[in-house]
Amino acid sequence: MLAQNNQILITRDETEISPLLKKWCVQNGHQLYCSSFILVNPIKNVQIPDTDWVFFSSPKSVATYFSQYTLKAKKIGVHGKGTLRALKKTGYEADFIGEKGDTPAKIGEQFNQVLPHSQTVLFPVSQLSNLSISS
Repeated sequence: MLAQNNQILITRDETEISPLLKKWCVQNGHQLYCSSFILVNPIKNVQIPDTDWVFFSSPKSVATYFSQYTLKAKKIGVHGKGTLRALKKTGYEADFIGEKGDTPAKIGEQFNQVLPHSQTVLFPVSQLSNLSISS
């Protein structure tokens, strides 16, 4: 049997944590602490161009984008299922979803295969991004 009062730290906002994980922690006597270690300061008043696609690489990118701007793209790509869940909270669906377990570079390759070369894509990313998908 597991010892009681174990503490678990998840470095994400509580809103990003699965209800199943929360339930499991309660059932097993674990104290769950949720805190993002990443500070996000959105850039405001940017002119967002009309594009064929917008590609979100994380749930935070979805939340940050939609807190400041309206969607101007015709289609949406997301990194994976976590980003898809965040997108669905805004009322949108994704036209491309990266495969679970694939590296960002591999997801970028898969996205490139469905993307006609004449189409434009907006990648709202952090200034610290490795640009693995967009490259």
